[in-house]
Amino acid sequence: MLKQMTSLAVAGLMASAASAGATYGFTHIVEDGDGPTQLADGAIGVSQLSLELKDTAGSAEFLFKNSGPDAAVVTQIYWFDVNDQLTSLDSWTSASGGPDYGAPPNSDEDKGKLPGYGGKNISDFDLKPDPSPSKNGIDIGEDLSVFFSYTGTYLEILEAIDSGDIVVGVHVQAYKSGGSESFVTGPPPKDPPTGVPSPTAALAGMGLMGLLVSRRRRRN
Repeated sequence: MLKQMTSLAVAGLMASAASAGATYGFTHIVEDGDGPTQLADGAIGVSQLSLELKDTAGSAEFLFKNSGPDAAVVTQIYWFDVNDQLTSLDSWTSASGGPDYGAPPNSDEDKGKLPGYGGKNISDFDLKPDPSPSKNGIDIGEDLSVFFSYTGTYLEILEAIDSGDIVVGVHVQAYKSGGSESFVTGPPPKDPPTGVPSPTAALAGMGLMGLLVSRRRRRN
């Protein structure tokens, strides 16, 4: 009896933890030829953008936040799903009342490519601001929730993000520098891009030691 109660308690705790969701940061995609300006803009994105995944009424809710304070706007958002666990992008809303996004594309020809993201770059799902960017999107202090139907369990969706089978990418514009940068969820790669100094060394020269900016490659 005690063993059964213990098992039920553990199962309850696991379900509660899964339902509570998980928060992810973003990795900056460093491209060949990036210099101090691009690395600085990348550091801004890494420090103030976040993604929270929640189980909301049976849907996988992807909650994007831009905490600020530096000028940067999340414009296009992309989902790459290796195993087709996300079945449909159902709806989106903003608690902050900020960004307005148009209907997702229905055909592969209209689906987007995340700038700087190599390999098989066509997204499985994407959203773009309406009207078009560069200053329309998730601005400082704003958020956007995107709801998906999915196959399997919610815990398997979390595991897929942790393993890189589901990758979420964002394109960020409206930096003070006038540039734009791309970011993805997932761990840093083992190999840096060719011809680019190590991110740690580059950031050290800018007084930003300890912040890792790296490039994650898409599996073909």
